[in-house]
Amino acid sequence: GLVTNRLGIQSIPRVQFGQTLFNSVKIPKENVLGGMGQGYQNLFSGLVAERCSIIGSSLGIAWLTAVTGLIYTNFRVQFGRPLYDFQGVSLPQTQNFTELMAATELGFKSASEYAKTIERNHFGEQKFVKYNAAFSSGTKYLASHLAHKISYETQQLCGGIAFTDNLRIDKALEVAKVQEIIGGARNIQLYLVSRAIKDMISLL
Repeated sequence: GLVTNRLGIQSIPRVQFGQTLFNSVKIPKENVLGGMGQGYQNLFSGLVAERCSIIGSSLGIAWLTAVTGLIYTNFRVQFGRPLYDFQGVSLPQTQNFTELMAATELGFKSASEYAKTIERNHFGEQKFVKYNAAFSSGTKYLASHLAHKISYETQQLCGGIAFTDNLRIDKALEVAKVQEIIGGARNIQLYLVSRAIKDMISLL
């Protein structure tokens, strides 16, 4: 019969995964979704949409922690000056914002490229499917990595209060770790991008 085993994510208790096992289950052919032989296109069209949503949530986490850290370090006074006045605090934050602004532009670009694929119905064309997969993979890798990096560094810059529920940085860091794994871990994303690069080199 049909068996589903649930798996929880410790850092996000409201989200659960499920392992579904089909043991001696017969599926009528009229219940086949997506059409025969269309699995590759259907899989990658779904993965790109998933990665676009992960990109968006990763950028949201990164902006949340970056802005929270900026506000806190400007209001927190130490040695008679706001923390942000010290270069050891302001320069890492400036770097984070610079990288985050660039990643945000890539995020919008990734979403718009996927929207073009939907509007023009390019799902049946292999080159567009591969292009979208590689572009979204590279952006997902960058955005989720930045979400984790910025959350971690902001926690260090803000100090002990960043572990409390006074700020939401610690929770954001826990969720950011999940963002790097779901939709394909970092090396999977890099592998997909590396294959696209190899395809481009073959055209030279």
